[in-house]
Amino acid sequence: MSFVSGVPIDSQKPSTIGSGLTSQGCPLAMTGGEKVPTEIPEDQLKPGRWYVGEGRLGPLAMWTGKLFVGPSYSVGFWELGEMDYGSRGFSPYWEFDAQRYRDMEK
Repeated sequence: MSFVSGVPIDSQKPSTIGSGLTSQGCPLAMTGGEKVPTEIPEDQLKPGRWYVGEGRLGPLAMWTGKLFVGPSYSVGFWELGEMDYGSRGFSPYWEFDAQRYRDMEK
């Protein structure tokens, strides 16, 4: 059994990690003795790019160059919320490249 952010992960079945991510097909859920990913340093983030990580609003956010903006659902409405970099806002672990996954489907 592996751990991500202190949460046990059974590599035999999907399990919830952090903000609703599952252990199957998620880059954050590295099982089988692999290393847990580390936070991307703030000076290496690219404005306008989306990142997968752990955040108070959810697991996906876009870096604006100063802060993260991510989708948030509250009281029946979706909105964009702002989060600072780091443990009290959003901790990015992986840059999300949607084009890469579209190309894989072809």
